[in-house]
Amino acid sequence: MEVRYGKRDIYHADELITIGDIHGEDLHLEDILNQTTPFLDNNPNCHIVFCGDYCNRGSNSARVFELLINLKKKYPSQAYFIKGNH
Repeated sequence: MEVRYGKRDIYHADELITIGDIHGEDLHLEDILNQTTPFLDNNPNCHIVFCGDYCNRGSNSARVFELLINLKKKYPSQAYFIKGNH
């Protein structure tokens, strides 16, 4: 998987899903992904953006990263992650 940095053109997205403050809650993230990935499957011009705070506090931060990495592998041009805290 290639990692690239810089600007992405999401301004022309048909649909934009934003998610923030996961805080290591893997089960909540899994539920969110089950609800949102059908939009990504059905529309290649739908994008999902995560706004930071991926780990800490929650029950399983490692699994959160596993879920996010797998999401990026499945939707490389539709999933975006903001570095840092918001």
